Amino acid sequence: MDDLSLLQESQEEDNEKWALNRKTVPQPVLPQGPSTSQNVRNIPNIQTWHENEELKGNMYTLRCEVDMYKHRYEMAKETMHQSVQNVLDEYVTLKLNQDDADQKIRDFQVVNQQFIDLMI
Repeated sequence: MDDLSLLQESQEEDNEKWALNRKTVPQPVLPQGPSTSQNVRNIPNIQTWHENEELKGNMYTLRCEVDMYKHRYEMAKETMHQSVQNVLDEYVTLKLNQDDADQKIRDFQVVNQQFIDLMI
């Protein structure tokens, strides 16, 4: 039983320490009376609504610009890949033509050498 009473006393002490160290946040005081209703009426709702509509329009415009630039980027990227592919195709064609030209030069040299040998 003594252990139980010691435990309870310890918990009570902890609770008291916590209560002393706890910081309280004061509740806001709301004004009462005729001034409150006048303040609410003085809020420029129409101006705020117009500002919100203007901001919505600006957001729409900016979204459209972003979409346009994304589209341009994709088009440029696709064109770049196409131009790279065209360059590679042209390179392969030139390389094949170079191999054909080299073979024709060798054939011509052989025929030329045979002709020179016949002439001698």
